[in-house]
Amino acid sequence: MVKAASSKKKEGTIGANFRFERKFIYENSDLEDVIEGVLTNSFGFKEIFNRRKVNNIYFDDNNYSFYHQNVSGTGTREKFRLRWDGDDFTKIKNPIFEIKKKYGEVGDKISFKINDYALSLKGLSKDEVSALLSKQILNSNEGLKTKFNQLQPTLYSSYERKYYLSFCGKYRITLDFNQEFFDPNY
Repeated sequence: MVKAASSKKKEGTIGANFRFERKFIYENSDLEDVIEGVLTNSFGFKEIFNRRKVNNIYFDDNNYSFYHQNVSGTGTREKFRLRWDGDDFTKIKNPIFEIKKKYGEVGDKISFKINDYALSLKGLSKDEVSALLSKQILNSNEGLKTKFNQLQPTLYSSYERKYYLSFCGKYRITLDFNQEFFDPNY
């Protein structure tokens, strides 16, 4: 998947991360062909970070409200996720808890960095994951904890990502590949 974004950011402020984001799926395409043929040769994008593996736990309520809002294309919607980098999906270290909000064509992201935190997912049920995260991560924000306690893990995902920036510095493209999805119930 190719995701293109243009944004103006000021960290720590609600509404300060507004950005326009578009997603494109390249099926039956070689990753290197997309990089060389489309990004670097045709449009002059340059790689700005090394490849990394991105891991996520997505949260939703018992009715899968966030999922249904996304599939139906509801103009104003949100999603909650825990995100961390690392080649081993089961080892959560220094994650970021994010609330992504969508307002029509514009998105916003509120991030809570969780430094000095580590957790192994091996052998944990989704209820245990929720309880540990609620207890150890969200204690400092009571409003967020109340909302989070109404949610549960509904999807685990992992993928590799490469980052590119346009010559003018206004546009960023991320390439996601080798995507994997896991059901937290198993």
